[in-house]
Amino acid sequence: MKNKPELPEEAEEINPEENMAMETLPEEVNPEAQSARPKIGKNLPLVVLRDAVVFPKLVLPLVIRDKKDVAAIAKAVQGDRLAFFVTALPVKKREGEEEKEEEIELKNIYKTGTVAMIAQDLNLPDGSVKVIIEGMSRAKFSDFSRQSPFREAKIKLLETKEKNTLSVKALVRNILAQFKECVSMGKMVPLDVLVAIFNAKNPDQMVDLIIFNLDLSLEERQKLLENVDLQERLEMLSRHLGREKQILETGKRIERKTQKELGKMQKEMFLREQLKSIQKELGEGEGASGDDLAAKIKNAKMPENIEKIALKELNRMEQMPSFSPEISYLRAYLDWLIDLPWSREAKDVIDIKKAERILAQDHYG
Repeated sequence: MKNKPELPEEAEEINPEENMAMETLPEEVNPEAQSARPKIGKNLPLVVLRDAVVFPKLVLPLVIRDKKDVAAIAKAVQGDRLAFFVTALPVKKREGEEEKEEEIELKNIYKTGTVAMIAQDLNLPDGSVKVIIEGMSRAKFSDFSRQSPFREAKIKLLETKEKNTLSVKALVRNILAQFKECVSMGKMVPLDVLVAIFNAKNPDQMVDLIIFNLDLSLEERQKLLENVDLQERLEMLSRHLGREKQILETGKRIERKTQKELGKMQKEMFLREQLKSIQKELGEGEGASGDDLAAKIKNAKMPENIEKIALKELNRMEQMPSFSPEISYLRAYLDWLIDLPWSREAKDVIDIKKAERILAQDHYG
């Protein structure tokens, strides 16, 4: 397979969902290259993607592994470098089961995809191929032929139904404002993409750029690709941006609450440490309090086993940080043990006969 400008030699896995190396190729940048682009034919090599949706006017890096898809790339590169990229519907497989050739059937593929030009390609040692593609136009197919060793699709180009109405203009303005809010709230978008979005010459390209940079599911992306009515696509995008804004707001609220709680804990810790230092300066620190409690425990004349427990708890309390809430509970427990009358006996005279007479005075029957 002949190559254009070289890609990195390492077989690096590229995830198209992470907005990596994604950019636009505005027509005004290189008009000669634009005019030199080949005419899109009715039959193109078919490449089926499992985890990505290709949009027009966007550049996307991909690693192609399926043998038939690799063959389709080779066929395209030998000709006008055009291929039709579609997305496979999710197929549930058993754990450890390998994907079989017959799984890629017409019913398992979304019918709407994107015609794209293969800008760069590089064969990898494991038999896969790394490509960088530029989306050109939405298209739809009804069937594909299984020409060995690749698939070929008969396509029909789809044109966006643009309406230069007040509603469309209002939606565009609203979407740009929503997207700007999302970015200001922490949505990560590459700078060159932001420039391309706000400088887009038509709403169609602007919408696809924003879609690509939102956290949408494969099914949501596909629905937006399939919709050729610009106003409907703008309305769908506005709803997705509203949801994105709610998610970001919730995240910010959780972050603020967490920071507030951490700040309160740090403040309490600082004040307790200050109090500890002051007590130490005054000779009223935990050491003095601990010695005083140890003396009181020994003077309480507790049973030997109880005294051991009390001294053990005292030692544990002294090892705790000054801000630990458990200190107050342990101190109350030790004070209670000390106050119990371990060695004091009551001098009350127990007279059973007298008690019986007192009880009988108020008893009838």
